[in-house]
Amino acid sequence: GGEGGGGGVCEGGDGASSSGSSCSVQQHAKLCCQGEVDLLGDVASLCCAFSYAESRKGSMIRTGSIFPFLSGVILSSPLSSTSPFSRSSGQSATRHIANILNSYARSRIWDEALFRRLSTIVRTMQPVHTPAPDIAKIVNAYSQATTRVGSRLRDTSLFLYMARLALLKDEKELKPRTVASIVNAFARAGVWGERIFKRM
Repeated sequence: GGEGGGGGVCEGGDGASSSGSSCSVQQHAKLCCQGEVDLLGDVASLCCAFSYAESRKGSMIRTGSIFPFLSGVILSSPLSSTSPFSRSSGQSATRHIANILNSYARSRIWDEALFRRLSTIVRTMQPVHTPAPDIAKIVNAYSQATTRVGSRLRDTSLFLYMARLALLKDEKELKPRTVASIVNAFARAGVWGERIFKRM
């Protein structure tokens, strides 16, 4: 297979130095990619746990410092706009980002710097890595963030990009609840994409 051939080139001791250098770069990129996905996964797990704890009925938990801390972890990390979505890790990275955004929206923590940073990453997602339910989570989080009182966040380009992804989804993925969620988010945000409304 193709991957086996690549491995042979990397391991060969007689190859030119450029081959060894190329292998080293590829291995480093792979490790960085997995590290970024793991980081997103850890942050997503913590966000989900604390957002449920804070938003449940009658909860007395209000750990206001945890979300700024987690925002700082992401904002200070060397996350690139493409490597988390390479190869098999793509869908995991998409799910983690959708869960992070959904958790912030559930907890009504509107960190606009974080939303802007994640927007640049979201707009590199590929259709094959982005299930329809994750599209719904992402656009709903941004629709709430952009329409809240006092919001300075405007991200029409994100909605247009997510509309293109949604238009490529197979009908089997577009369950009634997912469709309703996507349409509601676009309507709330005032993004009136005729094609997305007709398809939904």
